[in-house]
Amino acid sequence: PYKEPKTLYRNLRNGRFEDVSKRAGPAVQLPASARGVAFGDFDNDGDLDLVINNMNGTPALLHNDGGNGNR
Repeated sequence: PYKEPKTLYRNLRNGRFEDVSKRAGPAVQLPASARGVAFGDFDNDGDLDLVINNMNGTPALLHNDGGNGNR
C-alpha cells in the first residue's frame, strides 16, 4: 500500500472547510497507509476524539483536549 500524509479538515459552518492537517500533529502528518477514521468520545470527557486506522500498523488515537491541539 502507498503511504501518504493524511488530510484533516475543520468545518467552518459556512459551507467552507479549513485544512488543519499541519496543526493536528504527527499522527496526521506522518505518511501511512490509512484507510479509515472513526469519531467518538473515547475518553468520556464530552468532546469528540478520533482514531485513524493504519493498514499494517497501529491505530492512532487523537484525544481532543479542547483549544488548538491534540495529544
